[in-house]
Amino acid sequence: ARRAVVSDQVSALSVKGIERALVASVLVQGTAWRTVTDLVRREDLEDPACCAVFEAYETMIEFGDDPGQADIVSLAQWLAVNKPGAVMQSASENPERAWTDWLVASMQLVTSGAFVMHQALTVAKASLGRQLMRELSSLRADLDAKSPVDHDGHERLLDTALARVQQMVDQARKRGAFVSLHEIAEEEVKAAQH
Repeated sequence: ARRAVVSDQVSALSVKGIERALVASVLVQGTAWRTVTDLVRREDLEDPACCAVFEAYETMIEFGDDPGQADIVSLAQWLAVNKPGAVMQSASENPERAWTDWLVASMQLVTSGAFVMHQALTVAKASLGRQLMRELSSLRADLDAKSPVDHDGHERLLDTALARVQQMVDQARKRGAFVSLHEIAEEEVKAAQH
């Protein structure tokens, strides 16, 4: 039953919504930062606003602060100064207010601590998918540029592409991006029982 709840929560959110919930989870649950950074890097995020929040957390760490201790007001102030346009709808809008509204709305997407792991895995997998699609598009363009009779050139391109894809998969595997949703649900149930 618990596994169905996790699946329902994930299917209700788009990847961008999951990214928002993931970066907001650090505000809601200070310990989420370690889980998030174990699986997700800033470049894994697609939403510019989420990238800005992630950068704010990274900046806190550079200055010896704990992102888990961040509050919405100081985070919105930092974002308004350093990344004002990422969430503003118009030039006349107050950037601090726009960020505060965005962060509050994002925090409403956060559901549970165990769900953070699931969100992080979803973002990591989506990032890997985007990377693989870029690699395949690049390969397609390279193959289209080669002569149809240049078999050695095609083979070299395919070998290079395969090596790059294998490297991406290995990096994702090291970060834990291939943990199954079933394993996450089992961990959630164990955590809830203790």
